[in-house]
Amino acid sequence: MVGRNTDFFDILTGKRRVFFSNDIYRVRNYENSHFDVTVDPKKYPYRSTIVWPIQGPAVRRSPVSGVDESQGSEGAAGDDKSEDEGVDIVGFLSVDARAAGAFTRALDVPTGKFVSAALHSSLSGYIEARLASVASREGGGPKPSGSEES
Repeated sequence: MVGRNTDFFDILTGKRRVFFSNDIYRVRNYENSHFDVTVDPKKYPYRSTIVWPIQGPAVRRSPVSGVDESQGSEGAAGDDKSEDEGVDIVGFLSVDARAAGAFTRALDVPTGKFVSAALHSSLSGYIEARLASVASREGGGPKPSGSEES
């Protein structure tokens, strides 16, 4: 399903860190699995959208020294001096608006980055607890962080 959604696909493939459009009708080859983008734009459920990854900090490694250079998700894309390793994306935060031109990049993008970073801790803990619960019902698997062996 992600492959049929330009916003999620562009983030996951590293093409964009945040998907921002004040008029999705003008985004070349825009795809969305929830509606047909080839119809009249007046029929779109929304025209403006911002999508942020809900992710933990990227581990940055210098290709020269191999040393971790951990940074938040703000690390430079395409930086020749270091490489991203295993960015932990656990979901996406999407904000849509019916009107074209609804968002202000300078205000709304940083605000959403802050909110998505705050969501990461809660969602990661929830996912870990759910996986541990399922594993314990199935008779094994990882225990939640901080749990003690009896």
